[in-house]
Amino acid sequence: PVARNSAPAIAAAAILAEETNPGAILWIMPADSAISDVPGLHAALARAAAAAAQGRIVTFGMQPTAPETGYGYIESGPALDGLDGVQAIARFVEKPDLATAKDFLAGGRHLWNSGTFVARADTLLAELSNFAPEVVATVRGAMAGAQRDLDFIRLDPAPFAATPNISIDYAVMERTQNGAVVP
Repeated sequence: PVARNSAPAIAAAAILAEETNPGAILWIMPADSAISDVPGLHAALARAAAAAAQGRIVTFGMQPTAPETGYGYIESGPALDGLDGVQAIARFVEKPDLATAKDFLAGGRHLWNSGTFVARADTLLAELSNFAPEVVATVRGAMAGAQRDLDFIRLDPAPFAATPNISIDYAVMERTQNGAVVP
């Protein structure tokens, strides 16, 4: 009902999925994504879903082409055992300053965060509850008072308006030990 960034929106989706299947794997992506390599996307999604099934929150990393300060950066860590093409996240940095972005580009170990995530609903809610409990509490309140109208779920505006305005990047990805990246 009001703009509150990605963490509350993702919390609402995870709570909705939790109602029927807590282990549901969610694919979370911006509305303006442009993906031209559909077979490559399917392969990356398969790798991400396998990691998500094991409790990872996976983001897709894009090879940077410039020291961009408007994107989050992912420092790739070691490969994850048994998960071909998936690496741990050594560090997640949301929108660095220009000097840091230049260092990341020169170092060759950093990828841009695509803003696209794959994770189990229960994993997302556990990490949000751990790092941003006020987001989960207020979104649960908005879900409890939601009105269902045909195929629409209209969240209760008062509790949702009280939800912190925070991205999933700041709320979870910079803090979690369960992050993974698929380049």
